[in-house]
Amino acid sequence: MKRVLLGALLSVLLFYLYVLGVTLIPDVSDEYRDYYITRQSGLSPRERERMETVFPGETLLFDTTKIGFDSWSAAEAGFRWSLGASPQLHFLLETGQEAAEIVALELELRPMGRQRVRVVLNDQALEDHELTEAETLRISVPDTLLRAGENTLRLELPDARRPGNGDPRELGLALVSLSLSRA
Repeated sequence: MKRVLLGALLSVLLFYLYVLGVTLIPDVSDEYRDYYITRQSGLSPRERERMETVFPGETLLFDTTKIGFDSWSAAEAGFRWSLGASPQLHFLLETGQEAAEIVALELELRPMGRQRVRVVLNDQALEDHELTEAETLRISVPDTLLRAGENTLRLELPDARRPGNGDPRELGLALVSLSLSRA
C-alpha cells in the first residue's frame, strides 16, 4: 500500500514539475511569446498571419486587414485612433524592387488637439511634425530604407492623452489612410 501511495505521489510530483517547466519555458513561436506572454507586441499572431503584400501606389484605408495595427483601436466610422504614445503600422513588401519604387508615405491624420509627431520607419527617425488640424503628411523615404518583407512605421506621440470625456483610452491621432507613393 505504501508503494502505491509513494508511486502516486511521485507521479503527481513529476506532473507538476512538467507543468512548471512548460510554464517557465513555453515552446511557442516568437510572435506568440511577444503578444501573449511578454506583451512586447500589440500585433497578435493572427493579425500578423492575415497581413498581405502591399504595392507601390496603393492607398490603405483605416479599416484594411492588409496591414498590421499595433497599438491602434478598432476601426470606427471613418478612422482608427492611435492608442498610447507609440503606435505602429506593419506592412509587407514582396520585393526589393517594389521597395525601391516607393519614394514617400502619405498619412492622412486627424489629431486630438495639438500633437507632436515623430515618424520612424524601420527604426530610423525620418521627420518631426506638429499637427493642430486634419492634415496629410507626405514623408520622404530614403531609397534604401524600405525592404522586402515586413516594414514597421512607428509614430511617436508625446502628447497622446485621455480625451477627458470618460473615454479611458490614451489617444493621439486618428488615422484615415496610408498611401505608398511611387516615383
